[in-house]
Amino acid sequence: IEKQMFQNAVEDLTCAIQLKPDHYETYNYRGLAYFMQKKYDKATIDLSKSVILKPDDVFAANILQLINKKYKEVAD
Repeated sequence: IEKQMFQNAVEDLTCAIQLKPDHYETYNYRGLAYFMQKKYDKATIDLSKSVILKPDDVFAANILQLINKKYKEVAD
């Protein structure tokens, strides 16, 4: 059920991004939904876009740090 919930969120947020592609928070939320599904590459793309749109966005920066930590753990 949880997996479907996040997938539904991704679909809804994708529609929202199509309507307003310059809204950084929508990229944050979709990035978080991808993160929760362990789709780290997609999460990184969205969260990086959020940082481009709003460079002082702490939320996106924090999640990106978590993703980098996970990649580092895998590499070690």
